[in-house]
Amino acid sequence: MRGFAEYKVFGGKLLKAEIEYDTTLKRVRFFGDFFLHPEETIILLEKILQGTPIPFSIEAIESKIAGVLKDQNAELVGVSPNDFALVLQEAIQNANSC
Repeated sequence: MRGFAEYKVFGGKLLKAEIEYDTTLKRVRFFGDFFLHPEETIILLEKILQGTPIPFSIEAIESKIAGVLKDQNAELVGVSPNDFALVLQEAIQNANSC
């Protein structure tokens, strides 16, 4: 299945997710008007989420994202790990409602 979601973060930033999944996340792509330094970290975030079982807990996604950010000494500006988890959850719900 494929899913897409746009999530408006408190403060005005927009976070979007495109996903492909079956029983696990197969492909994840994040984009929007947030900032991540260093920028290449987004590729690691997307990759680390591949294979995540569906359904997942918000806490599990937050933990994976926070771990990558810490390991890469990366900084998110305008969004949080929780926002990434919420947009993923919404993308799955959107796919299931079609």
